[in-house]
Formats: sequence, C-alpha cells, structure tokens
Amino acid sequence: MGDTIYTEENIQKLAPKPNAFIAGKKLANAAKWDFFAKSDRSIWGNVKGSGKNPYKVQIDLQELAYKCTCPSRQFPCKHSLALLLLHTKENFKQKKEPEYVTEWLDKRKVRATKIEKEEKELTAEDKVKRASSKAKRDGERADFVLTGVMELSLWLKDLIRLGLLTLPTKTPAYFENMAKKMVDAKAPGLAGWVRAFNHLNYKDKSVWQDEAIEIISKLNLLLQSFHHMDPENEIMANTVKSHLGYTFKAKDILANPTTKIQKDDWVVLGSTKEEGDDLTIHRTWLHGLESGQSAIIIVFESKFSNVSNVTLMDGSILTAALAFYPDNAPHRAIIKKQNGVTKELPFPPNFNKNWQTQHVQKVDFLKANPWTSNRSFVIENVQLVGDGKYWLLVDEDKNFKTISKFYSEEKIMSLLLMSNNKPFDLAFLEQASGIYPLGIFEPTKYTCL
Repeated sequence: MGDTIYTEENIQKLAPKPNAFIAGKKLANAAKWDFFAKSDRSIWGNVKGSGKNPYKVQIDLQELAYKCTCPSRQFPCKHSLALLLLHTKENFKQKKEPEYVTEWLDKRKVRATKIEKEEKELTAEDKVKRASSKAKRDGERADFVLTGVMELSLWLKDLIRLGLLTLPTKTPAYFENMAKKMVDAKAPGLAGWVRAFNHLNYKDKSVWQDEAIEIISKLNLLLQSFHHMDPENEIMANTVKSHLGYTFKAKDILANPTTKIQKDDWVVLGSTKEEGDDLTIHRTWLHGLESGQSAIIIVFESKFSNVSNVTLMDGSILTAALAFYPDNAPHRAIIKKQNGVTKELPFPPNFNKNWQTQHVQKVDFLKANPWTSNRSFVIENVQLVGDGKYWLLVDEDKNFKTISKFYSEEKIMSLLLMSNNKPFDLAFLEQASGIYPLGIFEPTKYTCL
C-alpha cells in the first residue's frame, strides 16, 4: 500500500464526472504506466495513451492540483485520478523531481502570491478610482435591498397578524413568490429564510410551530439589524450583509487588512455535497488544533462543469493560513496559503469536556452572530447508547444529546464499531434535528465517518 493520505472514496469525490473516476480506476494499474515516482510535495508519472507518446501526469500533493498532457477537457482527467489511485496501493519510489515538475510547482507558488502583490502595487489614483466605483455600486444595491427589506417586513407583520395556524394552509407558491421578490431586490439571503417556511414538517404538530417561531424571530432580528446598522462597526455590518445575501470576493478578503488570518494545523473534519438543479454546493469543516478555531470552506460548482473544485481530503491535516469572511463569530473561510498536508495528528485538539461546556461555547457563538449555523464542535469521552427509539451520546456527567434522525443507520453501526462500545472523542455538527457526528479522534489520527 502507498503512504498517501488519500483513499479511494476521497479520490472519487475529486472526479468531475462519474465516468472519469471509472476510467481512472481502470488505468490505476502499474502495468499501464511507464514509470511513476514521488517527492516530498508531488507525484508524477508517464502513462500509455492512444497516441505515440505517453501522457505526462503530475500532481501537487500539498495543494492538490493536477497537470496532464492529454487533450481531455475534464479536470482532473482520468489519468490524474488514476495516478492518485495508483498511489493508494503502490509504493512510489522517492526521486528527485524532473525539471518540468519543479518548474510547474514553482510557478504555482508565484501565482499564489500574485494577487497580494498586485494589490500592493496599485497607485493612489487606482485605489481612489476603485473605491469610487465600489461606493457607487454599493449605493445602488443598498437602494434595492432597502426596498426588499421594507416589503418583507410588511409581509412578515401580516403573517404574524393572521396567526401561525394559517401557515399550513399556504401554498408553496405563496412563499416562493416572496422569495423571488427578495432575489430581485438583490437580497438572496432573505429569499433563503422565506423558503425555509416551505420545508417545515407541517404534519408534525409537536415541532413545526417551534421551528416557524425560530425562523420568524431570526428573520425579524435580521431585518431590524439592517435598519440599525452602525457604519462604524464594519464587522457587524458585514455580518448582517452576509446573511442578506451580499457576497465577498476572495481577492477582496485577502486584500483587506482587517481580515482575520489564522495560521494553524487544520483537521479536515468532513464534508457534504448538496446537489441542486443547476448548482452543487460543497461544504467542508475544519478545526484548528492549536487555536481551537472552527471553520467551514464553501465551494460552488456548476452542474455542467467539467472541473472539480474539491481540493481538501476528509481526515487529512493541513498546515495552512486561513482567511475568514467578515463575521462577529468568524466561521466561513478560504485558504490563503497552504504549506503541507499529512495524515497524522501532531497533537490532539482542546476538546469540550462535556455537553455543558459545549453548550456554553455554542451560546457564545450565537451571542456574537444569532444567525450562525453549520458550525462544528469537538467533545471528549462521549459514549453511544441506544434507548430502543433513539441513539444518544452520553458524556461523563451522564448528560446526553440525541443523534439526528437524518443520520444513517449505516453510519451509526460504523460509529459503534470504531468506538468498540467505549467512550470516544468526537467531531460533530449540532443541527435542529440533533447531533450529526463527523468523525472520531484517535491518539495519532482522525477518522471521518
């Protein structure tokens, strides 16, 4: 077996199309390759193709990038996937990088610092023009958003005046029409809050009313916060704007001197893939071992794209600097600079001791940002217990939380097997439906579920 951190399951997530992975798997045979080798930061090799000359394949393992001389428009191509798969089962010999591999890797490092350098080289006149254009665009959008906020405020008042018991009688179109108005008002974040009413389980009287009250409360707080934004408090203002649907470009985040930058060894706790009609959303959760900072990387991918945007492997540990989106409780981030990736934990994280300390931490996040969601946590020494109806996670003080009803029975069984029915250290999400386990910490590694 190779010493790679990647697994076949992880590599499958990299494929832009299922057929690319299937084709790559067929090529993951040493006999089909003229040679393959590795250095501390990359792997490369030549694979036989349909033409006279073999295809040269090279992969940056530190930041997960690919290059192949084949004419395929899929990225990564089947040859790149094949080389990664081959690396999981063959021992690659350590060799000096050939010149073409070193040149490619060095050029990638130069490109990584290009944006930062360009920002520093802007003239004072350029900066004034850029600021003026931005102020004009921001002003025009603010007018649209204000109109949308005022209309939604009236709609929400009518909804409350008529009473919650009228909600189940509303058609999906009733909420969708208002959601579309929010999109037209350039506030797509508000559209998401309105559409949430369509996802309530109106058949379950014991929960839908509480969920509706939570949506109305948070939405009303967001609308009121918009009306009372303090321009002097930039971080809070941007927190509100992000939930209204404002987007922040990566290059602007990296160029902003107030952006929070956190260097650490980050455990990739797990990921999800949400497929829509036209868009696929990849979410990946990370945890800083030294800082204790939680982070989420969100990547959007067109359904018709031939390029995979997945670059992080579940269960890996990367040494990197993360840049965080503006937020009172920083959470969403992008990778500013990555220096390496491994599969071994250098040291364990600072776990929550029990459910009480985790609850206090969650409340602190909500105080800073009441609309925060999808945040990960870590806790030590919990045990999985079944009561015949639910699966519970019990801490050392005998307090417990229920595992989400949406967590698969297959994963429950995996959790039982991995823990050997003993207490374990866990990474998880806390959702409205309960705890959603992501993986288990062991002394020298982290394993995703």
